[in-house]
Amino acid sequence: MALPLDRSWSQDGTTLYKIEDIDPKATPSFFTPQLLRFLHFSDWPNTPIEAIRTPDHPHTIGMLKKTVIPVPLAAVVTLTEQFEAYPKIWEDLLESKILSRDRNRTYVEITRKRPTFFMPKINFQMVYVSDKSQAGHVVYRQQLIKGNQVKTSDSLVILDQVSDTQTSIKVVNFFDPDLGLLNSIAPSKIWSESLKAGISDDQAFRLKLEHPDWSVEQISEEAKKSTKNFRADQIPSVNLSQIQLN
Repeated sequence: MALPLDRSWSQDGTTLYKIEDIDPKATPSFFTPQLLRFLHFSDWPNTPIEAIRTPDHPHTIGMLKKTVIPVPLAAVVTLTEQFEAYPKIWEDLLESKILSRDRNRTYVEITRKRPTFFMPKINFQMVYVSDKSQAGHVVYRQQLIKGNQVKTSDSLVILDQVSDTQTSIKVVNFFDPDLGLLNSIAPSKIWSESLKAGISDDQAFRLKLEHPDWSVEQISEEAKKSTKNFRADQIPSVNLSQIQLN
């Protein structure tokens, strides 16, 4: 179903933010104005993750993700919006706190563990805007406000009810890491680690949904199994220019 780009909506008589509106506080990127075109995208990968190559923006890392999980849509929405509980899902998160919330727009600050002993903790602020204008269909737009190890980040998360007990999750994201001291690392290594982290993070989210009583340590241990035999060269990829967007 083709969705309108003008997704004006209200709830209980209150006008809410539209996901196509660019937040003035956010850090824009080349991909910011194009992101919503993926609402019309139909050629999602048949594999859980696909890399998007962006030759004109060689430092940008892009991914397409698609999966169906045996969990009701309402449960996925609830967990997605429990921002301050994120450290109970991902072991490398030290803190996730809500800075402010205005209707369907939320500003969140996240702190991750330092990637190496000689680098600082990863700290960034994101804005999340939700769209629940259509029954059985929820969209989240995520944009970077600022961060110490990422220059830009744009994501779109699309949730669709498949049945009373199943939810489809589709994600497209582009981010440009600020490598700093790690600038000498080969781009292929950065790609490899980013894809590996994407797979592991998705598995952790799924595990928390399927096993809400599990500790973050249990989730982390099980999620790591999903990348035990990971090889970046086995992950399918597509050039951005090959993706047909309306």
